[in-house]
Amino acid sequence: MVFAELNFNISRWIAMLILLTTLANCTTGTGQTISSNTQSLGSGRDSSSDSAATDSDEAQPEPLPLLDTSELNINVSEFDLSESIDPRPLVFENGDEVSITIWGYPELNRSAVIQPNGTITLPLIGEVRAAGLTVEQLREIVKEKLQPYSEVSPKELRHGDSLSLRVWQHPDLSDISVIEPDGMVTLPLIGRLQAANRTVEDVTADATQGIQAFIRDAQVTVIPTFSGRRTLSDFEVSVLADKLAPREIAVIGEVASQGLIPINGSLRLVEALAIAGVDQIQANLNSVVVIRNTQSDSPSFQSMRIGDFLDGTAPDQNIYLQNDDIVIVPRTFIAQVGIFVEQFFARTVPVFNFWTAIHSASVAREAAKSVELINESLRRGLLQITPQI
Repeated sequence: MVFAELNFNISRWIAMLILLTTLANCTTGTGQTISSNTQSLGSGRDSSSDSAATDSDEAQPEPLPLLDTSELNINVSEFDLSESIDPRPLVFENGDEVSITIWGYPELNRSAVIQPNGTITLPLIGEVRAAGLTVEQLREIVKEKLQPYSEVSPKELRHGDSLSLRVWQHPDLSDISVIEPDGMVTLPLIGRLQAANRTVEDVTADATQGIQAFIRDAQVTVIPTFSGRRTLSDFEVSVLADKLAPREIAVIGEVASQGLIPINGSLRLVEALAIAGVDQIQANLNSVVVIRNTQSDSPSFQSMRIGDFLDGTAPDQNIYLQNDDIVIVPRTFIAQVGIFVEQFFARTVPVFNFWTAIHSASVAREAAKSVELINESLRRGLLQITPQI
């Protein structure tokens, strides 16, 4: 056991050394660098104070040439800011535990955990996709898939079913007859009629023809009562979230504590920056980048002017964050945000994924030093890819 733990620790430190070496000696690619200019954080520092702050700082890493991102197979675009101004309803994720209740049919009730493929398994209907859906959307899908079970299938009549005959303005001909074992049914005026293995429409047509031989233009209705068939009637579907998997966002860059921040109900951007301890001296708050859908082929982003929000001139910038959002707080102003995000995926995402794993494994702080080293490496890596004007 001791040897296994020692071997794990050695492997982790080797991985960290490889990571640090990669960041320090990153090879150059194709592309161009963009010129530099540092902006103030909403409160407006002048150029002389910027110069003094720069002189007092340690030497910054040299910007890396831009990599060719044409082979990344990702489609980067801006997300709609208006969709994040209000908190969005609960959206189920993998690992959530969902309770499905079919009122009136307790044998169909289930509590299920959403599997890695995004589905849950329910009685009668089998696998149903749940990840990415709201409570109302999942409820409608379950109800739609149960709908066929509210109808008789097959629809052909069979032995034991009852037929109620109604003839308009002739109540004396009203009658209820049961289909006999030989498949025949006995109706007033008509006599015996083949009913089993036929549809209600077919039997109604034959009954109408038979009765019209005695009553001109007779209006005939045949109402079936099916026997031995289980159907769902007047059912309602209820969907509840029993237990939710953790929702988290990541804040990296010029903050006191880079790391994962849980979303407890809802979390706005300014609140996340406050929790992370944003560095209001070094950070450029008018160039905060939020990257969304990072695990898909179509990640999206927005550049947020938090400095202007704090000054009261941009009230729409304090957006609600979503699960797995990445918030990047840069030191310099980012003019071409799309290029920056592409470079982030080209150079920094592998480092970020490793950093996330190390951070999660170090919650107990037994490896706090390793987290500190990884944080600093990630911060310096961001400085190297930040476009400058």
